Amino acid sequence: MCAGAERIGFSLRLSAMYVELLRLASSFVHDDSGLTLTEWEVVVGVAQSPRPLRVRELADFLVLEVATLWQLIPRLLDEGLVGQASDGEDRRMLLLVADERQRLHAADCFRSLSRHVAGITLRYLPTEEFDMHMARSIGASLDVLRGHPADVSLPVAGGYLRLEFLVFARVIIDRWRAVIRRSCGLSLSEFRVLDALCGSQRLRVQDLSELLLLARSQVSACRRALDARGLVRTGRNPLDGRSVLLAATEKGRSLVAGALPALDELTERAHRPDTEGGVMVLDAWHARMYYNLKRYHEETGGSCGHSKN
Repeated sequence: MCAGAERIGFSLRLSAMYVELLRLASSFVHDDSGLTLTEWEVVVGVAQSPRPLRVRELADFLVLEVATLWQLIPRLLDEGLVGQASDGEDRRMLLLVADERQRLHAADCFRSLSRHVAGITLRYLPTEEFDMHMARSIGASLDVLRGHPADVSLPVAGGYLRLEFLVFARVIIDRWRAVIRRSCGLSLSEFRVLDALCGSQRLRVQDLSELLLLARSQVSACRRALDARGLVRTGRNPLDGRSVLLAATEKGRSLVAGALPALDELTERAHRPDTEGGVMVLDAWHARMYYNLKRYHEETGGSCGHSKN
């Protein structure tokens, strides 16, 4: 992040915020409805749309491959979570629709997830500025990642969580993964661990877990993969013989430096709110959301679970 919050580039804080937020939402949706988050997005997208949707245009709105969406549809139809109709112009064309019962069910699921996620990420924060961004800018940000405006337009409603925000989080994480895979041959988690080590002299596994909001087992797995490629080195911790200290090698630093320009360019393009002072507001909210998620991570020991009470 540049001084003065003039732009929003790739950072450890931003990537941790999106990854943990999506993990939190995925866990809640699975526990609450037994659906994957992508299946849930389909159900909510159909329910919130003011008109029936063709499979291709829903896939475009959700930034999914058409083949991927077709794999999800049979289960959602069988469980009565969405309905189907035929196109009057082409009866061979399937349309996805929602009746009143399905709309009410989807709305209830959406409110439950929104309350859960907002209760963790927006603790002690007013929501007016972020609501403004969500209502006015998140659609345009998603258009940047999609590459064009979507034909589907969902009603603009107040409140912290919008379907577009969760789709945006999923898509930007996928795009980061693609950039990192092409440039480094690493997973996103491995790159985040290596990037953190490039910004510090030496860190413990526990330090990395707390910084990146990753389980210690994940950090340990990343350490082994990075060590096998000569990207990190391990040394004894002189203050605690039970732990080790990790550091990036020159090879590791060079790999991260080569990937960051493309990650920054992608991230900056997708974070350009059109409201006055929007970048500063958005950057401040990202920081607050990260620290709220960090606190939740510490309180739950990195657990994804939630209480329905």
